[in-house]
Amino acid sequence: MITLLRAVYTDRKRGKIENKLLLYAYISGIIINVCSGDISLITDGFKMSLVFFLLLFPLYLIKGLGAGDIKLLCVLAMFFPRMIINVTIASFVIGAAYIIVVFLARAFTGKKIIQKGETIHFSIPIMVGFCVIYILSLFEKGV
Repeated sequence: MITLLRAVYTDRKRGKIENKLLLYAYISGIIINVCSGDISLITDGFKMSLVFFLLLFPLYLIKGLGAGDIKLLCVLAMFFPRMIINVTIASFVIGAAYIIVVFLARAFTGKKIIQKGETIHFSIPIMVGFCVIYILSLFEKGV
């Protein structure tokens, strides 16, 4: 969670997510999975990280998603390989809902709907999506 908070902070402040933060977090995920002794967590973490990188990289090429956002999802895949699909879906839904609300608000206030050069800090929908899915998983487990 600290990684997500730091990623959101730097994304909002500088428009980038620090590679050093993501590298340390990814290595931490590997170490935690190794220490857990569950080989499937290790292999699932690597597999899901690779799959998400390969699936999302084309979005980076067309400027639809930032490289830091893709790497952040890969870090989450290492920590939570069994939740990452749901987290990603939730993140995209939350991001789309945010964009729709912003566009509607601009339309009703008479402002230009699409503004040149505008970007969305996708680390925010990723963090919110993660929190939603994590909390739902706790309820599912009966906590």
